Amino acid sequence: MRKILFGIFCIGILTSGCKQILMWKYGITNPKIETPESILKFANKYNQNLKQIYIFKDTTSYFSSMKDTNFKKNILSVLFFNQDRYFIDYRKSGQCQWSGGAFLQQYSKDSIYTIDSNFQLKSLTTKIIPIMADEELKDSTDYDLTIIGIWANFIGKYNERLFCVSDVAKNRQDLKLRIILLNMDMLKDWNLNKDQMLK
Repeated sequence: MRKILFGIFCIGILTSGCKQILMWKYGITNPKIETPESILKFANKYNQNLKQIYIFKDTTSYFSSMKDTNFKKNILSVLFFNQDRYFIDYRKSGQCQWSGGAFLQQYSKDSIYTIDSNFQLKSLTTKIIPIMADEELKDSTDYDLTIIGIWANFIGKYNERLFCVSDVAKNRQDLKLRIILLNMDMLKDWNLNKDQMLK
């Protein structure tokens, strides 16, 4: 009987495809409209510092980012910007986009990293705002690294791979770090029509 059940399970996996399995395993859903409250609730569930949660300030900022080549290829990953506000392309070191925590763990101020001067921090900071009204986004060179984790409610538990950078940051007392957890869900206040929504 066990062999029969196992066979049925295997056939189910093969016929449903990897995408469905990943969606089920990680709680990934289709993108939907969110509110600041639902975004904060989700971030709080994963014990994230709510003062580090940012959103796009309007639809113009959102859609211009979605069309930006540098942003598009880094969606749902962790970005690092150096003190000069240039993007550190840590994947050129052989690490994948999900290894932001691993990169931060081994980051050294004395090492040389591949820099992409075409992707600058200001290309994002001018388009985002803190979700908590009493916070302020300061553009400062006082940080060794500015870390931007791009996440979304609809990718469910997959966000753990992005949020882990916050835990690693707590152990890097030798670095001045700024963490921005940029949510890329579409917001109810934007009043998007069906054609504008991510699918």
